Amino acid sequence: EVSPSPRPARSRSSPTASTIVFPLPVLIRPLAAELPLGAGALVGSLAAVLAVRRMTPLRLSGLAMLAFAVPLWVLPFIPPWPVVFVALFVATFFTPLINGPLIAVLTARTPDELRAMVMTAVISVNTLAAPLGFLAAGQVLERWGVVPLFAVVVAGVTVMAAVYSAIVLRHRDAE
Repeated sequence: EVSPSPRPARSRSSPTASTIVFPLPVLIRPLAAELPLGAGALVGSLAAVLAVRRMTPLRLSGLAMLAFAVPLWVLPFIPPWPVVFVALFVATFFTPLINGPLIAVLTARTPDELRAMVMTAVISVNTLAAPLGFLAAGQVLERWGVVPLFAVVVAGVTVMAAVYSAIVLRHRDAE
């Protein structure tokens, strides 16, 4: 004789609650990856307010650009995620210290009749560079993997930081 199977326990949560709660880890994971970037930039913005009072804008921007590149050098070694978070936080801490003084000097030194064109060109180049960088990164990632991609990106950032810093630190006396 076959005994009837026990009735399954009734769920206390409603289907609506489980539908809402289930995708939260999927949604939170990408947001958690953005946390060090946003937090570093936010804290850097607060620090920039104090730093611009103590240092000339181009000197601040040049030194911050060098400091931005340094923590990124851990990325090609594929460290544990807490190390990546700290590296990204520290790197993005310096971005407001680069961008604020750079844009201020660019705006202040550009003649009025050229300012709109110069700012449009700067924004256009920046807007075009991001998707082109993603396209190139995708090709490198697909062919050679994440370690070469990180190594190339960090090396490129370091070279650009050195060139930028050399230029602005050499011309800082014109401030």
